[in-house]
Amino acid sequence: WAPDGQSPEGRAWAAPNSNGVNADNSSGITIDGVRIFSAGDGVSANGSTNLHVLNTDILNSYRDGIWASGSNGLVVDKSSVVNARRNGIDGWYSITGAVVTNSTVANAGTVGMPTATDGGIFFGDGSDNTLDGNHVTNSGYHGISVLHNRNTTVSNNVVDAACVVLTDCAGIYTGATDKLPLNLRIEGNTVKNVGGTEGIAVYLDDYANGVTVTKNAISSSTKGMVIHNGFNNVVTQNTFASSGVTHLGFGQDGEGAIHDNQITNNAFQSTNGEQTFNLESSSNTSNMNAFGTYDSNTYTSTNPNVFGKVWDGSSPGVESSYSAWKSSMGQDANSTMNGNP
Repeated sequence: WAPDGQSPEGRAWAAPNSNGVNADNSSGITIDGVRIFSAGDGVSANGSTNLHVLNTDILNSYRDGIWASGSNGLVVDKSSVVNARRNGIDGWYSITGAVVTNSTVANAGTVGMPTATDGGIFFGDGSDNTLDGNHVTNSGYHGISVLHNRNTTVSNNVVDAACVVLTDCAGIYTGATDKLPLNLRIEGNTVKNVGGTEGIAVYLDDYANGVTVTKNAISSSTKGMVIHNGFNNVVTQNTFASSGVTHLGFGQDGEGAIHDNQITNNAFQSTNGEQTFNLESSSNTSNMNAFGTYDSNTYTSTNPNVFGKVWDGSSPGVESSYSAWKSSMGQDANSTMNGNP
């Protein structure tokens, strides 16, 4: 039976255990103007070099729309991946030199029988990738994940509705468990409607460092941004609006894991009295001044008496007003709240 009790005729498909295009280990192949419907992987491109997927529509893949693990020089432009059961564009196990532009990925990980999903666009280990001008909507888990990706740029994308099936995930996600600099730039994106109990618009997880998050519009998500054990990151010239719980949260598992982040020249708009900052420091709340520097930010709030929260991860924590935050943290000397210093 279909979920709505109506006839499944014309609305149900069974994909064969074979790929639409098998380009594994190929070199210099171009796929242009093709429609691939209901295949295993729409395009399998593992180990490929300089594969171009242009003006192509890939629908109802039972696994990935494009699976390009271990590839180099993948180009995807003006293409769409819709209803991939696992991931939309999958570059796990290292992807280098990929350029994905002006393309649409919708409903990845939300259709068919449940399966493990990583993201609408999911790039694992690798480097020197560019994701620009794409629309990623309605992802079951992450919208865009660039985990352990170095020298990569995620720019001018629209990520709308991620974490619609799973939680503890993000619209844009990264991490660096090896603690080496990512040299990652997240710039000019619009990220919104990332829901669930731990839906995060932009998530710098697992010791992410060397990340610049700038000029993004972040709105209507459970949490606007989270930095988990991250350090040496720059968060500047972003707009945060209408977060469910907090605009910017810090989570630290061990003392000293979070340090030297710069939070400057951002606009934080609390429309429902939500917290601007939420600082969780594990067992020791005394080192939170080392989390980062905060200055020249513009804050607006319907309830400036609920501005920040400091806690150890288990106790209820202490909420503070904007004035108490400035006094106790010694931060935001040049910032304003509702137009006032």
